[in-house]
Amino acid sequence: VSNVSGGVKGVLGGVRSAFNGLRNINLWHAGAAIMNGLLSGLKSAWGSVKHFVRGIAGWIKKHKGPISYDKKLLIPAGNAIMSGLNGGLVSGFENVKSTVLGMGNTIADTLTCNPVAALATSRNVETGTAPGGATPVVINLTLGSSDFQAFVDDISKAQGTKTQFQRAYKF
Repeated sequence: VSNVSGGVKGVLGGVRSAFNGLRNINLWHAGAAIMNGLLSGLKSAWGSVKHFVRGIAGWIKKHKGPISYDKKLLIPAGNAIMSGLNGGLVSGFENVKSTVLGMGNTIADTLTCNPVAALATSRNVETGTAPGGATPVVINLTLGSSDFQAFVDDISKAQGTKTQFQRAYKF
């Protein structure tokens, strides 16, 4: 029993000392050291990367063919890519169609707004017109949760024309 007890105490002591050791690690310094090491590595390799790329460009310039050949060089690869794309579209169309049809109602519900318009005229009750014979109108329009407003000087002259609405902000 004392051997088992001593073994358990030894294991617990080891765990405790491991956690105590972790307490002394400064993660800020460790992170800064990692980032500075990465930056130093990038800086030291940058010249080699530039030299390598310059070498590739020179090699391509030396070894490329005449323009008439270069124009046709990638046509087979382009045809293969387009053929592969077409094959993927044909074989996957039913899945895409099913997915899009399943989203249709959700998209329609999201984009649907119920417009509400209210007209208010400023006219003389006795004559039916404002002074000068005009019938001015204020148009309030609600689209979804946005309110808009337009003013027309004379509704009889504005019929069949377009009117600029301004966003009406509520305070």
